[in-house]
Amino acid sequence: MPALISGYEHDVFISYRQKDNVYDGWVTEFVDNLRKELDATFKERVSVYFDANPHDGLLETHDVDKSVHNRIKCLILIPIVSQTYCDPNSFAWKSEFLPFVNLASADPFGLNMRVQSGNVASRVLPVRIHELDADDAQLLAAALGGPLRAVDFTYKSPGVNRPLRSKGELPGPGQPQYRDQINKVANAIKELIQAMRKVERGEAPVSAPSSVQPQESPATSFYDELKSRRIFRVAYVYLAAALILAQIGMFLGPTLGADPQLLRLGGYLLLALLPMTVVLAWFFEFGPGGLRRIRPGMSNPFPQDQRKPFTSWGLIIGLAAMLLAQTIYFRWNWLTEDGKASQNERVVGNSVAVLPLKNLGDQKSDEFFSDGLTEDIITQLSKIASLKVISRASAFTYKASDEPLESIAAGLGVSSILEGSVQRSGDALRVRVQLFDAKTRNNLWAETYDRPVKDVLELQSEIARDIAQSLRANLSQFEQTQLDKKPTNNFSAYEFYMRGRENYYKYDESSNFLALADFRKAIQLDPRFALAWAGLGDAYSQVQGRYKRGTVWIDSSLWAGNKSIELDSTLSEGYKALANAYNYLHQYDRGFQLLQKAVALNPNNAQAVGNLGTGYFLRGELDEALRWEKRAAGLNPRNFIPFQVVGWTYRLLGDYTQAEHWLKKSIELKPFRDTYEHLAYTYIAMGKTAKARALIEPLLEIESSSPVYETAGMIAYFCGDFDQAQEYFEEAVNLNPEIINDAYATSPVYLGDILLREKNLVDSEVYLQRAFELRERELEMGSLDDELAFYLAGISAARGKTDQAIQWLTVARERKWVDFLMAEKNPLFQSVQNDPRFKEMISSLKANSAVMLERTREH
Repeated sequence: MPALISGYEHDVFISYRQKDNVYDGWVTEFVDNLRKELDATFKERVSVYFDANPHDGLLETHDVDKSVHNRIKCLILIPIVSQTYCDPNSFAWKSEFLPFVNLASADPFGLNMRVQSGNVASRVLPVRIHELDADDAQLLAAALGGPLRAVDFTYKSPGVNRPLRSKGELPGPGQPQYRDQINKVANAIKELIQAMRKVERGEAPVSAPSSVQPQESPATSFYDELKSRRIFRVAYVYLAAALILAQIGMFLGPTLGADPQLLRLGGYLLLALLPMTVVLAWFFEFGPGGLRRIRPGMSNPFPQDQRKPFTSWGLIIGLAAMLLAQTIYFRWNWLTEDGKASQNERVVGNSVAVLPLKNLGDQKSDEFFSDGLTEDIITQLSKIASLKVISRASAFTYKASDEPLESIAAGLGVSSILEGSVQRSGDALRVRVQLFDAKTRNNLWAETYDRPVKDVLELQSEIARDIAQSLRANLSQFEQTQLDKKPTNNFSAYEFYMRGRENYYKYDESSNFLALADFRKAIQLDPRFALAWAGLGDAYSQVQGRYKRGTVWIDSSLWAGNKSIELDSTLSEGYKALANAYNYLHQYDRGFQLLQKAVALNPNNAQAVGNLGTGYFLRGELDEALRWEKRAAGLNPRNFIPFQVVGWTYRLLGDYTQAEHWLKKSIELKPFRDTYEHLAYTYIAMGKTAKARALIEPLLEIESSSPVYETAGMIAYFCGDFDQAQEYFEEAVNLNPEIINDAYATSPVYLGDILLREKNLVDSEVYLQRAFELRERELEMGSLDDELAFYLAGISAARGKTDQAIQWLTVARERKWVDFLMAEKNPLFQSVQNDPRFKEMISSLKANSAVMLERTREH
């Protein structure tokens, strides 16, 4: 229903903290009674907006702040002022109270109205339900420009600080009556609306002066006013920050391949924004009470020590020191050869990246053929141990890229680049390739190959051999044999295999099933095609591992992987596929041995190298995990996963600075929920819980899925925000009800603990008992996963069973559990954290991590 005055959404907006309505519904009761009183006071129906539901029709896709901003355009705001309302970080304060003050101050009526009696009243009509602390009262006074004048609904009694109730209160000396106070609120609303209607009809002045007149102060000079508003400090802070950013851009720009013109334009833009910054600093003040417009003749509402907190002397001195140190460092690097050489440290001497060959054929459907030939050349080259060969995943990020070769080479960390084209016409095939020196862009070698299409299998080996010769790579007898080996003699089978790989690398469920069909067709045409069997094994394992369709698919993966190795015992891809299947079955020891074999056969098999690093990770050998994952990152520098695992490993080792660095890099490559989770744990370990909480918002932007909400719940839970964590965990269960039957899902465990804290014993036991039974059964079936025992310990701790919790932690430790932070900072283990056995176990884990960290530094 629209407001009584056109142009406004509502007559009255009720602003309150949701927590003040949870205990006994006081705010809801107040609003119901106020509406009845307004009906008895006004001839017309008064529109009262009350957000009984914090989401109130707002979906995940809606902008909450902007939606509330539209509704806040009302005639009168009634803040329910409680012990918790005056919180500059709360939604009610930031998104309701302050925006209304700013809107009302700027609209035609103004914030203060002269009512019929001649007195002045504010359009903010506070209803106080608790006695306030002095700091809170001062904060309200600063925001409103005068002392708090509220209608009191506080119960008067020694040692009591609670709201006045509508029923059951016995009036005593000085005790207000609830009905009288409701009537006061309704009459105050009527006074204000009558005054605004007179202004609307032109029968009264537009606005009234503030009800609190500032004290007269001696005239000050313009220079004194500049100092008072900290304009000089604002200008210095802005210039110092702009210079720091400009220097960083100028120094890193060439390395990142940034356009120098764009860098200069950015510098000019920073300079041009200085006057605007100074003007805004003159007209606006930002302090604990939020952003306020400083009008002519208006005293600054904030004390000197609270004005523009970003202009403190500490920050000014810090910026000066940073600017000086940065200038010395950057200038020194520019003026020394060492600085120039450092930009090329990542480049490995004998290294090559094969960029996707361009399809010049008449049929766009031949794109899979050119991509497949590119991958096969990469595969053949990766068999040569003396070469570092960038993986397919990273090379294909530059498909159709216009970046200069030098920039691509720098991004991939290689000394040479191969590019070219494929033209297929009927049964004829033409392949043109060129090998460039990435630093000089000199042409190291070029060749055009004209072959029948059916000879493509010999051609890929020939190209790989020619590249190796151009790069002077040494080939062992085994490597020469591997290059000469043809995966199949059936060209049609090979085409189906290439189509299968193309579909597999799309990494979505429907394409994965298409890949399964393509690999099967290839095998039907050539049952001895070992690579096709390996591809089939990979695709089968992904049906369960990535798409969670059931472990029965892993049986098919095991069968296909074993068949691949049976046909070719030297095929790295076959061992890698079989290892994936065993790892998805949580039989990590068997998977680890197979990955060692896969990497020994092909040291450039990026997926096998990365998975081997994960194998060491699962075994608790974190120093070895770090070494192999960094190698995987070098082979696949555009893939986020190796960077994520390196950051995760550094977190487990206790090097939180390195962990933050690698995890942020992983998020730059691809935002992923696991990465946000471990970055949050890193911040929690560093004592930066605010930074951890701030990750929840970008995390939820990834997708609206059960795993994402589970991760958000974990972050909130570890930060101690149990109410928010409960909402996220419940949403995770709503989106995937089957999660309660998943032995590896964490939502039921933490939801059970939160409900137990709320004394909801029945529901908590349902969650905790089911989670306990599922994990016990998985262990009985032979799973080696340490996480199962860890959460059995956590459930026991939540139930107060200390001895049982320590026993299960011991089992987890025996299964290579090393993540001490997940127990030490975990509220789930609150009941056992003072137990000497628990403390000794955490100390031992930390000591082991410190030893492994030292070994990584020695390497």
